[in-house]
Amino acid sequence: MTRYWGIGLIALAICAVSIVGIDWGIYHLVRTGNCGSSTTYISTRPCPPGTGGHILALIGGIFGGLIGVGVWAARGSLGRPSAIPLGLIMWSLLFVTLAASVAYAAYGPASTDSSGSHAAAIILGVIFVPMGLAPLPFALRSGRSRAQPVTLPPSAFRPPPASAFVAARPVVGTVAVEDEEDPLDRIAKLGELRDKGLITPEEFEAQKKRLLDEL
Repeated sequence: MTRYWGIGLIALAICAVSIVGIDWGIYHLVRTGNCGSSTTYISTRPCPPGTGGHILALIGGIFGGLIGVGVWAARGSLGRPSAIPLGLIMWSLLFVTLAASVAYAAYGPASTDSSGSHAAAIILGVIFVPMGLAPLPFALRSGRSRAQPVTLPPSAFRPPPASAFVAARPVVGTVAVEDEEDPLDRIAKLGELRDKGLITPEEFEAQKKRLLDEL
């Protein structure tokens, strides 16, 4: 159980850092806008310091999220599975928070009032938010159907009849003995059957009394 929870916490930490890295990178890249290195024939606005780190955070966050989901799946199983898998949660968080980060970069206090960033925020909000939220109702419905208890018929709760608990004892019929055999020999054979547990002492006494009466 310790291994299960330890790996699960590591996976959740990787996923959380990945989502933060993606949102942090896209936020700064939207604020940066178009930039690049000037050449002899093309003059562009130079990229501000840290732009490379923002790009690495965005790309690394995507791969980190995939790694976190893989680590989560490798933890094994313990009890009933969650109604919504972690992969679907990461999917929803990725698209919803990306749209929120772009909107905050375009319209937040530190926005550059760029028409391009405004258009990107609107387009991504219209596309990404429905993409992130669309699978959740289906996952919740599927999780509820798996969590519903199995209804057993009333007969399943009835106790078995008392006869089922009665230990079966082999029924020993009357021992067939030759009439010509001596009654004392018959009594000796019946004693052997009694000692082996094939007949009860009461049955032995009843047969012994009958044979002694024949003498």
